[in-house]
Amino acid sequence: MYTYETVTVNDAISRGRKMISYPVTAIIFATIALGCFLAVQALVTGWVIVAIIAAGFVAAWVYWSFMITKWRIWAFDNVRNVHELQRKAVEAQLIWNEGSFWEKTEIRSAADKAKLESLQSKFDQKDVFTDDVTLPAETLIYYSKKTIYFEIGIMTIFLGAGIYLLVTGIYLPGVFSCGIGLFFIYSEYKKVANKDPQIIINEKGMETSATGFHEWKDISDDEVITRPSGRSSVTNLEYNYPGGSAKLNISELDTNKKALEDILHTYRLRSERSTALAQQMV
Repeated sequence: MYTYETVTVNDAISRGRKMISYPVTAIIFATIALGCFLAVQALVTGWVIVAIIAAGFVAAWVYWSFMITKWRIWAFDNVRNVHELQRKAVEAQLIWNEGSFWEKTEIRSAADKAKLESLQSKFDQKDVFTDDVTLPAETLIYYSKKTIYFEIGIMTIFLGAGIYLLVTGIYLPGVFSCGIGLFFIYSEYKKVANKDPQIIINEKGMETSATGFHEWKDISDDEVITRPSGRSSVTNLEYNYPGGSAKLNISELDTNKKALEDILHTYRLRSERSTALAQQMV
């Protein structure tokens, strides 16, 4: 007997960060700080410092390996939408992809393994979402003028710095700075001038500026996912359709990850209800 719907996916991820991510980070930084302190005080040198820092990483990994099992059992027992939870936990770097080498380093007792095995049956059920009655029949998502004007402001400062360098006789950096500033200002201005919706979603399907319209029955693996990109990250709307796939960066659109996820779930739910009703009437 499962305690369905007692904890939301976001609440479970938040608790996972508090139980696991924050302590793991604290252990690593504490041992690095300890090694640096001992080195500055000339109490230890060389390989001893390396050993202290390495011990910190090992301790952090052991902590993760033990605590992640405890979190898994609690989260998957108390959250209804386990498919969404699994995906978001991987994205939040709480757990690794199923079947990976690192997943196998989790520390699980016989009782833990038995409990996790019993929870696998929850994955046989589809995630459940409720209809947001405040959502209109169709949602149009445009470029966010606020975001783009902010970026234009940053590039204007960059351009100003380039002009200053040119005036003071520092030509090569000045030309480079002006060129970069002008290029991005023009690029962002084109987005402000674009009055067309970048995403259109309704109960029939979804259309993006890059891929055109596809019905829900032809759309699969649709998700809003944040992926690492260099030292930062990028959030994309991604999905597959017959003959191709879509990947649209939403960082400059007038929506956000959670809002877009809710919109996708709601319209797909409406589509499924509409299809079921049509079949009943046949």
